[in-house]
Amino acid sequence: HTRYWRDWSSDVCSSDLNMKGVALMQTTKSMPGLKWFWWLPLFFLIDQISKWLVLKNISYGETVALFPSLQLTLAHNHGIAFSMLSTQQTFGQIALISFIVLICAAIGVWLVKTPMEEKWSGFYLALILGGALGNLCDRIWHGYVVDFIDFYVQSWHWYTFNIADAFITIGALMSIKTVLFAPEKT
Repeated sequence: HTRYWRDWSSDVCSSDLNMKGVALMQTTKSMPGLKWFWWLPLFFLIDQISKWLVLKNISYGETVALFPSLQLTLAHNHGIAFSMLSTQQTFGQIALISFIVLICAAIGVWLVKTPMEEKWSGFYLALILGGALGNLCDRIWHGYVVDFIDFYVQSWHWYTFNIADAFITIGALMSIKTVLFAPEKT
């Protein structure tokens, strides 16, 4: 019996497809939350585009009124939340970036392990990771985080923040809600 190329290639291709299908099923079982990573580019782009627009249109320290109690004010945050650690020199900034990379990796692993059925958890982890990556890129590209949202009441101003900070805060509040109001397991 003579085997032709088309017979051999169809055998190889079908077995190759079967092997890829098995590998994909195993990956899905070990990393059920891999699909949550589709949210990250969206969150990252929303954050980075907003910062780019502000950097292109507002000077450092300049204020643009939007609504009563809300304005845009370009600020450079060299620290972390609420400008903590903002006086750190080069070594401190490298240590801070390294720490943020580790935190992002840990959240990424947690996200990958989150089953698709846990939509709330997957979404809040994606929000936190997307925001953290947006601010991490600012630190690497600019040496500081670009902040510009300035909420105030009369002469009292909240800390200036950005869209990535909002994503992180919303994600953290969602996670707290999950912990506080989780149904009891029996």
